[in-house]
Amino acid sequence: GRLVLHQLVVPLDEQRGYPLFTPYSLEEQVVAGYLQSLRWAPCATIKLDAQDNPYIGSMLHSEKALRRCELPGSHQEESFIRAWRLFKRLLYYSIEGGRLFTGFAFVPPSLLVEQNKKRWPSLLLYQDDHRFSLDEGHEVLKQFLLHADGRTTFLALHGGRLVGLLHLTQGTHRQLASSRAWNSALPLTSISSKGRMTFWVPLWGRQNPQIPLVVLEYRHGHLRIPLFQDVFWLELERQLKEVCPLCSRPDSLQRLKRLLAMMRRGGHGGILILGLTPEQLLSPETPLENQVPLENPAPMINRWLPHFFGLAKSDGALLFNDRLEAVAFRARLRAPAHLPPERDDLGSGMRHQVTREFTTYAPNLVGLAISQDGYLSLYRNGKLISRLF
Repeated sequence: GRLVLHQLVVPLDEQRGYPLFTPYSLEEQVVAGYLQSLRWAPCATIKLDAQDNPYIGSMLHSEKALRRCELPGSHQEESFIRAWRLFKRLLYYSIEGGRLFTGFAFVPPSLLVEQNKKRWPSLLLYQDDHRFSLDEGHEVLKQFLLHADGRTTFLALHGGRLVGLLHLTQGTHRQLASSRAWNSALPLTSISSKGRMTFWVPLWGRQNPQIPLVVLEYRHGHLRIPLFQDVFWLELERQLKEVCPLCSRPDSLQRLKRLLAMMRRGGHGGILILGLTPEQLLSPETPLENQVPLENPAPMINRWLPHFFGLAKSDGALLFNDRLEAVAFRARLRAPAHLPPERDDLGSGMRHQVTREFTTYAPNLVGLAISQDGYLSLYRNGKLISRLF
């Protein structure tokens, strides 16, 4: 968590006596700041596994990178906000009574248009005197909006102007593992008349030519950042397949997600330990104590979800075996003999700390720690694998 306060000095237009540009909502500032940060201080590395599922790698930003971020009120923030205002007006816009489906490609501003033409041969450029600015409004741009479908064809934006039409059938990167890769990525925006706007980056996988990595979504008046949410669930599914091969059914994962959502909304917090084998449950060497066993293992089905929600409120952990069946609750997790040297970045949270330490006991264990404020952390082998904020 980091809180930065800025004192804004807004230049005035000498002729009219009021600021040249002022964001008029917190939503605009949040969107512009977040989209800027993906270029100036990317949050993390994004990689693809063998099945082309994206997952979050190591944290990428640093103190030096954060200092490079532009202050609110910058020219780049103004460009993002002006585009955001236009895109919102297009959400329920129709042309000749038909629904509008369109899209935009944010061509990196560091390159000249001619250089971008070499990089993307399928970029069809307009003549310079017909490259309209977004400030012209949707009525002036109406016919241009029909050129793109937001799926494979996009209106190319460069320096706030429409410079051409881009046809894109495959991604531009296999992974985003550096700030340079993030800066050279091609952000896309797809707009639907159904009230949905999606900002995404096309990745190029081993088996799929184009994989959409959604970084921001606006749907019916609500902002959502699925970059972390979707990647977290994919990572959880991947870890469960390794430690619990008999419980990899999609319905089991969906019910586990429902249970975790109930715990996050409940505001009480809790710990889940997944993947314990029968031998580990019986062994006195397993660093567990004071647990209350269930007479029969309870499978991850809808009937037992309210029971699991209640049992998880007890002090201690709710334990699941390698078939994703609840076997005990109120388990006190003891620290194994060999502890990981590093600390979790939520080091003050006792739940997260003991969960991380317990997963060092055996590689087949997955730990999930839920904070009272809703943070959900995934641990394995004494390391933080992923976190859902």
